[in-house]
Amino acid sequence: KPTWNGLPNAYCSMSCRASGAPVVKLLQGTAVDSTKFADIQQQFSSKWKSSNPEPVIASIWSVEDSALVKKHTDYCTSIGDVPLKGAGRNPGNQQRRFHATKMTCRASYSGTTCSNRGCSACNIIRSGFMVSKAGASAGSLYGRGIYCSSTSSKAMAYGNVMFVVGVACGVADISGSSGALPSGTHSRVVNNSNDECVVFDDAAMIPKYLILFK
Repeated sequence: KPTWNGLPNAYCSMSCRASGAPVVKLLQGTAVDSTKFADIQQQFSSKWKSSNPEPVIASIWSVEDSALVKKHTDYCTSIGDVPLKGAGRNPGNQQRRFHATKMTCRASYSGTTCSNRGCSACNIIRSGFMVSKAGASAGSLYGRGIYCSSTSSKAMAYGNVMFVVGVACGVADISGSSGALPSGTHSRVVNNSNDECVVFDDAAMIPKYLILFK
């Protein structure tokens, strides 16, 4: 559920804020509760478009890092209020999407990242997404940036675990171009049925939850 002001770890509503009750922050490496599990599972299932069987979710973990959240929040603020798409929210036209990657320690993961430098998922949890790593394993058809999709089945093609990400789309360049973004835009949303989004700033996208499958 969105918070009253759109910021992470804030109150859920104005009335909750007025009550003065303490905000309970879900710590990184904590399994989500049943309400959040159902929320994410519903988004994942409703956006599964493939004829292949939908994978069964085993667990979902909160992986937000406070330093990465701060950078992302500052980036969203720098974009400001822009026209929104769907359930997006300002500042920055923030969206919740999917990004899959490889995780070597998925069978043993219980909230703590591993030390394997080749484990992409744990690297992302620790350091966030990096444009400098773009195209290393999945190509860069629509530009050398960080990719995500609202279509879970499309994202799933690129890994064995799934991140639910927060992404600041800002003003999007709606195209299938692979070149530089036009002036005044902040992302590229590919004009295809998978609603792929590409961003070109490390702070534009953060990992929020990690989905592991059975």
